Amino acid sequence: MRDLRMMLRVDAVASAALGVLLIALAGVLDGLLGLPVPLSILAGSGLLIWAAFAARVSANSAPALVRDVIAGNVIWVLASLGYVVLAWSGLSALGVLFVLAQALVVLALAGLQTAGLTRRAETVAGS
Repeated sequence: MRDLRMMLRVDAVASAALGVLLIALAGVLDGLLGLPVPLSILAGSGLLIWAAFAARVSANSAPALVRDVIAGNVIWVLASLGYVVLAWSGLSALGVLFVLAQALVVLALAGLQTAGLTRRAETVAGS
């Protein structure tokens, strides 16, 4: 269970850090990555809310809420991939790499959270 909570906390911290980065550097990221300022601010704000939710879930790690976090992470990955496809011409090469890299990190977190939830269920079933 400790590993699951740790992965949820990592998710919360990483989401908050990226949220702050997107908001604070929205203008810079527009020029550097091709991420429009309104999108950076909207995504950053959403990530700050998400970080609070993930942190809350890490405190009790109820299985249903953990599944919600995992589902949200998978949706984020799919939305990121969709954005790369749809906004390909607006993103710089570095922007494409940035969006794909953060999606890969989120996918890895979702995988680790899934593994942690599975281990927890097996431990509970074995008790």
